[in-house]
Amino acid sequence: QLATLLEEGEVDYVIDYESVAKARHLAFIPLPPEVDLGDPSRAEQYGAVSARFRRGRDSVVVRGAPIALALSVPKAAAHGAAGARLARYLMLEDGWIQLRGAGVDLLEHPLLSGDSIPVVLRPLVRRGRT
Repeated sequence: QLATLLEEGEVDYVIDYESVAKARHLAFIPLPPEVDLGDPSRAEQYGAVSARFRRGRDSVVVRGAPIALALSVPKAAAHGAAGARLARYLMLEDGWIQLRGAGVDLLEHPLLSGDSIPVVLRPLVRRGRT
């Protein structure tokens, strides 16, 4: 939604994900890793900074933390096998390259959790990305 406002000339700049800028062919300035919240190894450094935001009459303090996106294949998904195949594809070389090309940074080794990890993904977790 912010990118749309930018494209329509309603605002002069927005702060958004690099992948959004790349997908919409917008010019962007990447932030240095010290502040971009994209490096999990800098969690302690990011957590040393906080900001207070108003929420109605109250306020909330938010601490810096690495930003991570996730993919889920729900246990009761109508097309769970297809979801597992998509997740597997994204964890393999071709999917990895496509995501990187779209500006999506990936963890070097996938982190999977839960008690129902699809069978097709289990070997990838043990070895990391193949």
